[in-house]
Amino acid sequence: MSDIIVSALNSAADRLDQPTVHEAYQQLAHVLGVVLTGQPFDAQLPLTPTQLVLIRHALQRLSPAQMTVINSAAEELQGRVGVNITGNTVITNSIGTVTGGSVMMIGISNGEPPYMPAAPTPAPAPTKAQAVPPSISVSQVHDVFISYSRKDAPSAKRLYADLRAAGLIVWMDNDELQPGNPSWQKAIEKAIRSSGCVVALLTPSAKASEWVEREIHLAQTHHIPIVPLLYSGDETNALPLSLFNIQWTPMRTPREHRANLQKVVAAIRELNA
Repeated sequence: MSDIIVSALNSAADRLDQPTVHEAYQQLAHVLGVVLTGQPFDAQLPLTPTQLVLIRHALQRLSPAQMTVINSAAEELQGRVGVNITGNTVITNSIGTVTGGSVMMIGISNGEPPYMPAAPTPAPAPTKAQAVPPSISVSQVHDVFISYSRKDAPSAKRLYADLRAAGLIVWMDNDELQPGNPSWQKAIEKAIRSSGCVVALLTPSAKASEWVEREIHLAQTHHIPIVPLLYSGDETNALPLSLFNIQWTPMRTPREHRANLQKVVAAIRELNA
């Protein structure tokens, strides 16, 4: 289904000069952004090839319930551009004037009835053991939390030292905390929720890290601002989809690090003002 939705976006991209198509395109982009990243995609212009690739992969990990709202917006766009979908085939139809009867349009028949997804089963009410704990207010203690992959520890330690030297209160985990154990998880969550912002060191290793992804998700859940710093790679192999709409700062070379460090410090201070 992800290929079909991306195909619909591609089909509409050349027709955004038509108001009805553009409206449906923006609506689908809005829904995709909210479901996938928590923020709507800006679709004044067509989504880029890189965005479409990331969207295709991200859609494959969604649950049927999450896909329901996306499918609804996708069907609206398909109707505006004249694209009907059956199975995994995209068919463009053009119809003239029809009078004196009724018309039934069928895309492709493979001898089987069309698949109709079942309505998502409502989630059961939480039992007493599963009850969601009330939200706990956490006071801010740190200016910034550093999220990084252990493979990028040298870069993270240098940034930690630079931010401390600039007078900022910085939290970064240490070697005494074993990733994954309950004490580490509690320390991470408490540190993120008590920080004014999260600096994310973006690299291919960080993108592949389950824990970096969780830290970013936790920050977004608690509305903690994120400052992405690109230390290696590019937006295709180092930038997670959840941060695609946030401007990142290049720190890939010593020269970029020196040139942009003060901008990063200023941004952190502004977020803590």
